[in-house]
Amino acid sequence: MHPAAVVALVASLLLAGCSGLGPVNPDPTVTPAPVPADDPAVPGFEGTLPAGVEPSGVTDTRALGRAHAEELSGRSYTLELVEARARDSHALPVVRHEESVRVRRPGLYRHDSVVRRAWLGHGLDREERTAVYADGTTRYVRTVENGTARYERGTVARWRNWSGTHAQQAGRAVGRYLDVTNATLSTVDRDGKRLLRVRGRGSRTVEGERYRVEAHLDGAFVVWLEARWVEPREDEDVFVRVTMTYDRVDATTVAPPGWYGEALRATEGGGDEANASS
Repeated sequence: MHPAAVVALVASLLLAGCSGLGPVNPDPTVTPAPVPADDPAVPGFEGTLPAGVEPSGVTDTRALGRAHAEELSGRSYTLELVEARARDSHALPVVRHEESVRVRRPGLYRHDSVVRRAWLGHGLDREERTAVYADGTTRYVRTVENGTARYERGTVARWRNWSGTHAQQAGRAVGRYLDVTNATLSTVDRDGKRLLRVRGRGSRTVEGERYRVEAHLDGAFVVWLEARWVEPREDEDVFVRVTMTYDRVDATTVAPPGWYGEALRATEGGGDEANASS
């Protein structure tokens, strides 16, 4: 896979969608927060609403997306993305796309992608894996096809701020999935902390029916988001789910993968894609 194509792969997952086989990791314990009557705007919420959010709901998705990206500035984090598509028929495959992005800082990260296709009741049919490691100056891409590994490399983009490509893409995804016609605000206790909860219906940007989205916000930082919808088809509808989950914020480390040495040797003296950027 061309290095630039891997960047497009993340963008497509963040800005498209998919549902079916369940999340990468079990969801944290989430319970509805008690609702005291001290704040009529958002009962139980004592913080300041982030940019783009008002008591009536999400009013400026671009502002919220930018604020989310800025929250990641200068921080390490792990982002788990899951896109899955499923149909009721056993004659059609379930497709699940998982992305794991570990960022120490812009230009120093690991990104692992796996796409699985399976038929219900018949097990795994096909699996495609792509791995990326950026060491601060150079990005190495490893693809495995039919048991054979292939390597490419490209230069890491220079960012004027501390957000980086993955944060910017995630910010755009937040804006896309929360651009709804109807939204309500409440609170939720997640992992021992009270967060702002946004629930929305009716997407302006995602083509489909029965659209639903829920996001949990710690300030402007969207720590978890799940969107679901149905794509009508003449033969059979497709059920779609997308989830974004952040973990190990300010505590993510990035070490070279076991295949790093092999990638160095395989791309030495001619494997560069000098114009590729991460």
